[in-house]
Amino acid sequence: MGLLAKLSRLARRGRKVERSSKQIVNHGSLRRCFFETMEPRRMLDADPLQIGATYFEEDLGGDQHGDTFEITFQGGAANTELTRLIIDGDQGTPGMGQGDMIFDTEPGGLGADESLPFTLLELTSQDPSAGVTATVADGGHQLVVDLVGFQAGDHLVFSIDVDEVEGFDPQQTNLELANDELDPIASGVEFQGSLLRAEFTADRYFDVSGSATFRNRYDDALVASGLDLPADDSGGKRDRSDGAFVELHQQIMPVTVSGTVYLDQDVDLNQDAGDPGIANVELQLWQQVGGSYESTGLTTQTDANGDYEFGLELDLRPGVYQVREVQPNGLFSVGAVAGSVDGRPVGVVGGDPDVLTSIAIPLGDQHAIDMDFAEAGPSSISGNVHLSDDDGNCFGNTTDQVPLAGVVLRLLDAQGNQIEETTTNSDGDYLFDNLRPGVYSVVEVQPAGLLNGGEHLGTVAGSTVGLSEQDAFRQIGLASNQAGINFDFCEHQPASLAGNVFHDFNDDGVRDADDEPIADVSVELRNEAGAASAFAQTKSDGSYQFQNLLAGTYTVVEVQPSGWTDGHDIAGTVAGQRRGVVTNDRIGTVVLKPGDAGIDYDFGEIQLSSISGLVHTDPNRNCVFDADDRPLANVSVELLDRDGKILSTQPTRNDGSYQFDGLRPGTYSVREIQPRGYLEGGQRVGTIDGVTIGSEALNLLSGIAMSSGQSAINFNFCEHLPASLEGSVFHDANDNGILESGESPISNVVIELRTGAGTLVATTTTGSDGSYKFQNLLSGTYSVVQTQPNGWIDGQDSAGSVAGQTRGVATNDRIGNVVLQPGDMGIDYDFGEIQLASITGFVHTDPNRNCLFDEGDSPLSNVIVELLDADGNVVATRKTADDGSYRFDALRPGVYSVREIQPDGLFHVGQRAGNRGGDIRVDDVIGQIMILSGDELVGYTFCEAPPSQLSGYVFQDGDAIETKDGKLLANLAELRDGIRTPDDTPIAGVVIELRDGLTGVVIDASEALPGLYEPGPIRATTDANGFYEFAGLRGGSYAVYEMQPSGFADGIDVAGTTTGTAFNVGGPVFEFIISQLTQDPKNDAI
Repeated sequence: MGLLAKLSRLARRGRKVERSSKQIVNHGSLRRCFFETMEPRRMLDADPLQIGATYFEEDLGGDQHGDTFEITFQGGAANTELTRLIIDGDQGTPGMGQGDMIFDTEPGGLGADESLPFTLLELTSQDPSAGVTATVADGGHQLVVDLVGFQAGDHLVFSIDVDEVEGFDPQQTNLELANDELDPIASGVEFQGSLLRAEFTADRYFDVSGSATFRNRYDDALVASGLDLPADDSGGKRDRSDGAFVELHQQIMPVTVSGTVYLDQDVDLNQDAGDPGIANVELQLWQQVGGSYESTGLTTQTDANGDYEFGLELDLRPGVYQVREVQPNGLFSVGAVAGSVDGRPVGVVGGDPDVLTSIAIPLGDQHAIDMDFAEAGPSSISGNVHLSDDDGNCFGNTTDQVPLAGVVLRLLDAQGNQIEETTTNSDGDYLFDNLRPGVYSVVEVQPAGLLNGGEHLGTVAGSTVGLSEQDAFRQIGLASNQAGINFDFCEHQPASLAGNVFHDFNDDGVRDADDEPIADVSVELRNEAGAASAFAQTKSDGSYQFQNLLAGTYTVVEVQPSGWTDGHDIAGTVAGQRRGVVTNDRIGTVVLKPGDAGIDYDFGEIQLSSISGLVHTDPNRNCVFDADDRPLANVSVELLDRDGKILSTQPTRNDGSYQFDGLRPGTYSVREIQPRGYLEGGQRVGTIDGVTIGSEALNLLSGIAMSSGQSAINFNFCEHLPASLEGSVFHDANDNGILESGESPISNVVIELRTGAGTLVATTTTGSDGSYKFQNLLSGTYSVVQTQPNGWIDGQDSAGSVAGQTRGVATNDRIGNVVLQPGDMGIDYDFGEIQLASITGFVHTDPNRNCLFDEGDSPLSNVIVELLDADGNVVATRKTADDGSYRFDALRPGVYSVREIQPDGLFHVGQRAGNRGGDIRVDDVIGQIMILSGDELVGYTFCEAPPSQLSGYVFQDGDAIETKDGKLLANLAELRDGIRTPDDTPIAGVVIELRDGLTGVVIDASEALPGLYEPGPIRATTDANGFYEFAGLRGGSYAVYEMQPSGFADGIDVAGTTTGTAFNVGGPVFEFIISQLTQDPKNDAI
């Protein structure tokens, strides 16, 4: 509780509340009583106090007895005591005056007759230690009685002499004269008006006092008070008694509730020296009403020291209270702390740490203090999970430490209950924040696949805190606002070392797919000091493995298996880098760092092998030792290692065989020293366990991969006869690449022989017969290359044959890929050469249609002529010159066609092949023209005919002929001649139809020059002169049929200048001609 509040509380103790009732005395014969209006008071908890006092004058005419006072009271709070009683006889103006009462306690002083001091007659009290002390001045107005232990129901009876002042001269100095003015008898009426004042005290209540005047008639007041005091007429002394009664109300002293809100740094629910108060925290006061708490509506806030108080100024009544704290932002409730009332623990902390309840303050002037609320700032624990560095160091060198993300961390409270779980971030960091102060543990869930590397205890406020154990930190004590940092976990990536023991067939120290595993071989793992740290047996697949190894330097030792020859042992790799030093059956200095996986630390075992073969002749060039082949003795054969180093040399035996024994697995070669008199005929790889092995090169069998315990057999060499290659260079007249009869040779042409790789082997020139030849050739792939001879155009080159089979590929002046075996004879490797050719022709008119340029024929210029190749593609186009000629030059031999584009306004007559012949069956085309090298073709002619015309007249021949029956006369020819003369009348609008002159078939418009006639039969109509004409006609035999005009009879028809046959009435009948016609002409056709 704050000092100011305590001082305030002490200052308020002992306050008195006074009640007063004054009697104003008028110094006349009549005395009146007045009561002062009481000020408003608050509701009281105690019963009203009823105090009364009675007065009895005991003497009648003298002053032999003291006057008796009897006092008692009832009601009030428990343990209420009457502490002082004052009886004041000063009834008028203050000071001595007429009508006042004085106490005559000592002789010789102011007073009438006898004097009697204060005498305690009776003290009835519940308190054995009760006592009374009276204070009075002789001749004074006031008697003060101080009481101790005088409680409700107690009785006090005392006597003292009371005299009345009948007169008073303040100037009088003679005591005797003054006493003469005093009356020793003070009756009830005379005493009436004297003042009774009573003062009370009670624990937890304000002191209270009150006064009243004595009254002569007081029974009503006595009854009302209920006090056990003598009645007005008790003992028949009604005129000698007085009574005074006062009713008082006690006011209970207010209570207070106070405490502190503080930052409980060590969360011990005690405000220690270093725990500061928290200002501006709101607190609410609730009070129990009818079994439940209701808000008083009162709130307060903590001061700068964190103290709060619901103080005296609030006038709180005793009761059961509850204080509720409004939780300050950003802090945790450590808990509420119950305080005390008068040193007695009071208050209950329930489930809500922000509420103090059952604060029972039963009495006034009680103060609930130290009703505190402890708060704490949020704390945190953080750390990091990472891998150790490459050297296995866990802490210190942070630059090489790889953070581990996704590691699970669990936070446990002091009882070991998990309260939170988190995972590390990408930087490996974890954080448990917003923690209540307390004792915690952090437990790491060991990351799968990693080994525990250690724990680094962190610090709190700069001091190392807690205990570490594997994967956990314990007893991390956090006070308010503290951060536990650097609680780090380190993990090792486990290392491993693995390898195999195997049958190393090729003794190369490399475990190949076909190498056999060796099971049940003992393998030891030794540490850097050489002590065995682990043992393994190879499995059925020959493998062994040592796992979950810490970083260090290791050695792997194989126990040599029986029945095997030591092969190559191989230091394996770590991250692709070779590590370790190999000695016999031992691989040492294998440095493993965290996470390293040493693999392929292998031990190879072997068995010895051999290579054998044969050298022989090979007439049939199959390099197989057949029945007609013979072995070759004393041929030197060398054994070479994989680097080409000669290991051994042997001559072949009489049977041509050789054999190299005692060989370790590996890759070998055998090389034959070429025997004299033979061309290298080849070599043939042999077999190992029935499988062909190795590679072949000139006199060399290489790549003989020998596995353990194998025998390589039939690695043979064969010798062959020399080969040759020949051909010709010739004038290939038809450019077909085939040397044919009649085609001439070309001499002195340079020919080169090259290998398949292009290396020049030999050079020669063609002889007078155009031939060349290369002899004594080794088997191989060759090319023959021609240097193009001057004056010739490159023609077709032809790959020849060997033993009737074509070999090689011909390209321009080169025949390559000619594969020659021993004894092969390549022939007809020929190069054809050509010279360019030409074709000329002529286009002319041909009126007589004999397609010969006769007298009267004319050349046609600007006629388009096309040259086509054998596939019908146009390769050139020309226009005829003024003389009708055309020419195509620079032609390679081949089959060509020439095609005329039909000239407008002419009819095609035909075409004529020239000096090389050709196919003329298709109009406007001369095809299948074979052009040979150097040819000059002439006479390829196209002939065209100009169009023909046919015309005539229809007329009335002479005057009309009259007959009796209207029919023509049979002798019409005698009357008319059919010759048109000027006096004849033309007939217009007569339709004439053109027909075939031999068959009478109608001639279609498509058979005339285009554009002259409407589609359909060719017809003409006579004009006003009776004239008709058919133009644009192809030369031929025609007939004209007349459509007999209406109103006329058929006359004599006459053939024109080109002759013809006219059919007339009465004329000759041409039966043969009529039989050829499709329609009878009657008498209207020519």
